[in-house]
Amino acid sequence: MKDRKLVYSFILGILIAGCGALPAAPAAGPSDTPVVIVVTATSGAAEAAPTTTTIPLPQPQPQSTLVLGATLPIATISVPVIGGSTAGPIASPKNVQLNCRGGPALRWPVGDVLDPGENVQVIGRSTDSSWWYVKDPAAPVGTCWISAAFSTITGNIDGVQVVVVTGVPMINGTPVGTVTHVEITLEPDTIDVPGCIGPIQPITIAAKIWVDGPVDIRFHFEGDDIPNLNEHHYGFSRADIDDVTDHFTPPLIDGKHHVFLVVDDIDLSGTGDVATYTINC
Repeated sequence: MKDRKLVYSFILGILIAGCGALPAAPAAGPSDTPVVIVVTATSGAAEAAPTTTTIPLPQPQPQSTLVLGATLPIATISVPVIGGSTAGPIASPKNVQLNCRGGPALRWPVGDVLDPGENVQVIGRSTDSSWWYVKDPAAPVGTCWISAAFSTITGNIDGVQVVVVTGVPMINGTPVGTVTHVEITLEPDTIDVPGCIGPIQPITIAAKIWVDGPVDIRFHFEGDDIPNLNEHHYGFSRADIDDVTDHFTPPLIDGKHHVFLVVDDIDLSGTGDVATYTINC
């Protein structure tokens, strides 16, 4: 019996040696990890140790009427830490309602309207710092743009990064146009009125308006010494040129005067939006 046990033990040892070591446990697979942004902590003049804050990336939201092509710089964002929480510059309207647009220009559609006293966090700026890229209070993960000229900033803006917007605004998949050129002629553009006494003939305004895509515009003519003239409404379905005429009777004021074409919500500076006429007394 003892010999039989020795044989069994010998055979069992040979089997175990032939099998080798047990296989190692499989390595853990990759996990979804939120982006970690290193936030430099400062408090007054003293410098505190850097703090690591985990901030989930905003998810793109479906937009049926507005397509934004905004590219944020991929970099570490340094913001001050006050009282243990991150804080950045805050913008608010200057005593007027302020449009918050889909991009840093008047041609972009309005996505929200900020009321006086309403505060929004500034997270970027346009290349010329004339627009602020802010968190949209109406959409917790959304953003929009407000004009720097009509907003007040509280806080340090030195660390606010530039946000580059590419492409053009779109509505229902169609690019939104804007006015690209204006040509205004006045007839007559010189009026002689001896002594500035007596009736004066009216002036006819003829203007051509160029647009680079579909857009509805409301516009009027105004001048140095004349009241605003009639409002006009034109709808363009594509890039095109259209004509408009108007007329006015100028006041009897000796010298050179200006007439402007003014389009609601579009800056026409440098497009040829002004013409001059002269009254000689």
